[in-house]
Amino acid sequence: MEPLYVLNGTDGQLELYEDKVVIKRNGLRARMTQGLLAHDKEFFIKQISGIQYRPAGKIAKGYIQIIVQGSKENNRNAVIFTNKSNEVALKIKEQLEAMLANNATENTTSAADEIKKFKELLDEGIITEEEFNQKKKQLLGL
Repeated sequence: MEPLYVLNGTDGQLELYEDKVVIKRNGLRARMTQGLLAHDKEFFIKQISGIQYRPAGKIAKGYIQIIVQGSKENNRNAVIFTNKSNEVALKIKEQLEAMLANNATENTTSAADEIKKFKELLDEGIITEEEFNQKKKQLLGL
């Protein structure tokens, strides 16, 4: 499968696919900035809870950082780039935000469907109201 976009950064390469983001650490500069044992990282869209983005300026470099729920935010989840790569970096940011918004919509629909199923179980007397309310709170993230 070919990536939708590829960002060649100063410390690695970010590839955006339809279902995942891959950060590759190839080359001497990547090894120097990320360590000798740096390896490729793969993040499925469903795992990603957000992104941080800063465009590069004339002096300061920009970055895209992948945020995954339950893991520490660190530089190993980011790719740094120069202003020559601003255009592709912005396209990746916008595409990834659209994918995350679509994923959130799917999850909301799924939660509503699950609540409806549990309501039917409650109405049929299979579960108690307490169990229904507990599951509803869990599905809504309350």
